[in-house]
Amino acid sequence: MMEMPCRFLVVCAGALLLSGCGSRKVSSVNSGDPSGPMPNASPISALSPSQVPAGAQGFTLTVTGTGFTATQSVYWDGSPLTSKYVSSTEMTAEVPASLLAIPHSSPVTVATSAPKPTDPYMYFIITEPNLPGNQSATVSSVGVQAVDMAADPVTGMLYLSTPPSNGVVGSIVKIDPKTSAMTTVASPTAQPGRMAISADGAYMYVGLQSGVVQRYLLPDMTPDITIDLGEYNDPSSGVLIPYYALDLQVDPVNSHTIGVARGVNVTQGMFEQGGVAIYDDATQRAQSVPGVSVSGAMIGLLTWKSDGSYLYGAQMVNGYADLNVVYVMPVDSNGVTLAITYTNANWNLLSIAYESKSGYLYGSDGTIIDPATGATVGSFPLDQLHGGMVPGSVMTFDSSLDIAYFLAPTKWDYYNDEIMLEAFDLQTHTLLGAISMATDYPFSKKIVRFGSDGLVSFDQGSVRIVQGGFVTSPAQ
Repeated sequence: MMEMPCRFLVVCAGALLLSGCGSRKVSSVNSGDPSGPMPNASPISALSPSQVPAGAQGFTLTVTGTGFTATQSVYWDGSPLTSKYVSSTEMTAEVPASLLAIPHSSPVTVATSAPKPTDPYMYFIITEPNLPGNQSATVSSVGVQAVDMAADPVTGMLYLSTPPSNGVVGSIVKIDPKTSAMTTVASPTAQPGRMAISADGAYMYVGLQSGVVQRYLLPDMTPDITIDLGEYNDPSSGVLIPYYALDLQVDPVNSHTIGVARGVNVTQGMFEQGGVAIYDDATQRAQSVPGVSVSGAMIGLLTWKSDGSYLYGAQMVNGYADLNVVYVMPVDSNGVTLAITYTNANWNLLSIAYESKSGYLYGSDGTIIDPATGATVGSFPLDQLHGGMVPGSVMTFDSSLDIAYFLAPTKWDYYNDEIMLEAFDLQTHTLLGAISMATDYPFSKKIVRFGSDGLVSFDQGSVRIVQGGFVTSPAQ
């Protein structure tokens, strides 16, 4: 668990309780030093209003207390506001919207000059604003780590490849999202990694560290064919090292065909690229995109065009996406070739996905790219709520509903064990709604749409399942 900082102060029965800071209490009203010369500030008994949500419009604050004078002003965080003396027990002040941008607590003082530490004050509370849209959602969590995740489009079941533990390779587990029940359905002899399920729900493909892709028949997870990915001749050692699937994606129109970005684990643990190849069942097509072993493109993330005629790739270096490069690779019966490379320093692409209605690539950073030209044609406004999403969001979409989903912590929530799920209109890019969820880890690794009303994501320690009205009708 991350340590939770103080988020705002809550007035309760004459004391201030610092939310998120245990049970430590401080006085809600500092009564000042009763001895000495004429006091600089006067005691405050009430503020009206006493709190507003962050992002609120400016307003007139009424301060009630005793001993107010016409020479005094209302101070906010130690700075004077435009103030009006009403009586010895009432002052008003204009609070501009610029002071209400983020959740926090501000001390209010009625004083003749700049407040001193011993002057009486009362805190005004700026709370988190209500989130827009449909808040109807059920969120459940399953305590399991995952390497990758896929959803069966027919049954709605969720599948995970799990990491090794105590020297034992991981397994493939199935989660029933209705009950969160988890069952081990396959125990391969080598560590499972990337996985993909065909659009018809007939096959699951799982990359294994032994240099193969294992295909299973769904829904029973019966082992089917084994696809050999070949080997890399490491020039530093002369050893042949099996390729493994950095990424693999099933052709959306042919469940027997997959595209694989092949990598190897070589000297010093660095990830090198084995290129991109197309496989029909267990047979590799002749033409492939070369990898860095022969001075080619370092492609580690893939997405298909919806008709199977193109693969689009993003770059990967040392296991991480090179965030500003996109590759366009035509696919035909001979295989796959690299046609165009686009680079844009403004991109921050942890993943890309092709969307069939628009014909565009959607990036995890909210960027929308035309693969025909490489132009950025739009973006989703990820900066609207709670100070904006922190870079590192994951995204998915549902073309049938015209909804895009982004998941990440916001700048306000990053240190508060919360993560934000935001939904946007896929075509107009308008924010439709958002929900906030508790989390032990701020960044998710993947998010997938499943079933009639489900979204599933996983992070460093758990799988999070969201179901309900928000997923299908986030604006209501």
